[in-house]
Amino acid sequence: MLRLLMIAAVLTVVDPARAALDAGVWDVADLTLTWHPRVEVGGRWLDVEQLTMLEAVHERIQFAAEYPVRLVIVPGDAPNAFATIMERQPIIGINFAMLDAIGADDAQFAALIGHEIAHLKLEHGDKQQKRNIPQQVANSVVGGLIQNPIGSLLGRALVTAVDSTYSRKAERESDYLGAVWAVQAGYAAQGAVRLQETLAAQGKKHPLPFLSSHPRTEDRMANLRALADRLSPGEPEIQQQTE
Repeated sequence: MLRLLMIAAVLTVVDPARAALDAGVWDVADLTLTWHPRVEVGGRWLDVEQLTMLEAVHERIQFAAEYPVRLVIVPGDAPNAFATIMERQPIIGINFAMLDAIGADDAQFAALIGHEIAHLKLEHGDKQQKRNIPQQVANSVVGGLIQNPIGSLLGRALVTAVDSTYSRKAERESDYLGAVWAVQAGYAAQGAVRLQETLAAQGKKHPLPFLSSHPRTEDRMANLRALADRLSPGEPEIQQQTE
């Protein structure tokens, strides 16, 4: 019996090549299928404990939002995330730099994933193109995708997102719903505030073009702090939003 268990365990070792949707996009759920503490993807070593936490957040937020999405990791040196539709499948991408910036704060990831799901569920992309992604991120992904039909499609989705943004109204709507779903899923509403603080700090180190289309950081954090004060389990505001 022990030998059978050991064989079964060996079979669950994650193969980054198989976990990848293509040469530059990796499925988070697949990357967690290993007992090793780290997994190498795209020349980077990622912490499996962080990925496991991220996948748990993803599962809980998509359940709260009643909107299933696929969560992937993409390359990128400046923190970013995106939402898109590929072959009718909703996809949320988080890049390496965003993983590094947020670290082990599950409430920040909850706010981030909730925000991106809100863009998809509210069909903001249909109203105003796809979300802005820095050109270097798109290039780094497309460079490894051009020979893969699925990858090329995602690459094109990323390229169309460059130089286009959601409206500030759409960003505020997504901030709101993302925070609501995070609380419903059991995460601290303050995670949305901490996420903005993280992005503001990172913006001093790296140019983050998408911030120019978002509400002013100070205003956004003030609104999110006020929202966090209102959002707690059982609050009427949460219940009404999901009816």
